[in-house]
This record gives sequence, structure tokens and C-alpha cells, in this order.
Amino acid sequence: MKFIRKFFKDETGLTLLEVLVATVILGVAVAAMFNMFVVGSHIAVDAQAETQALNLAQKVLEEYRAMPYGEVVSTTEPQNLAVDGYIYTVDVVEGESSKTVTVTVSYPVGGRTETLSLTMERVNW
Repeated sequence: MKFIRKFFKDETGLTLLEVLVATVILGVAVAAMFNMFVVGSHIAVDAQAETQALNLAQKVLEEYRAMPYGEVVSTTEPQNLAVDGYIYTVDVVEGESSKTVTVTVSYPVGGRTETLSLTMERVNW
């Protein structure tokens, strides 16, 4: 407290150098905070795209779960989903008493294409 009183007791004011240093410090702090907001925005967009791809893959798996066992087959070519740029393929591998169904969704995010895969086992009851 004594320092603050001493600082403000002197009526000469602030020098130009002190004002410039304070401005630079404030500018660096604001720039760092702005960068945090930009990075946070990119992370939120990526998370939203991945969540949408996950939901779409889950939807396709649920459709395959509801199909009769004999109709569960691989797709011959990539299928476009209702969302722009989202494409999925279904790969079915037959085992002795079950089928392994893998849905792979490709989706655009931030100028690049990401992929996400979900797998389930389908047994013949």
C-alpha cells in the first residue's frame, strides 16, 4: 500500500515510456486471449463435425441391426448421407455364426477429410 500511495503522491504523472510499456503488456495479453478464442472455436467446430459423424454412423448401424440377418451385406460403393460432404461405407465380414458390420464415415472438417468407424457384431438368432 505504501508503494501505491508513494506512486500516486508524486504528481509528475506517468512518463511516455511507462505508458508504452503498459500498452505493450496490454496488447500482448489481448493477443493471447484472442488466440485462445480462435483455437477454442476451431476445437468446437471439429467436435461438432465429429459428433455429427458419430450420430450418422450410429444411425446406419441401427438400420443394419433392424434388418433381417440375410439382408446384412456390404455396400458396393460409398453412400452419401443427408449432410453435405458426409459419405459412408459399410463393410460386412461373415463369420461362422455372426457378421461383423463396420460403418466408416468420411466427413469434411477444417479443409481436411476425417474418418470415423463404428463396428458391431450381428448374430443370427
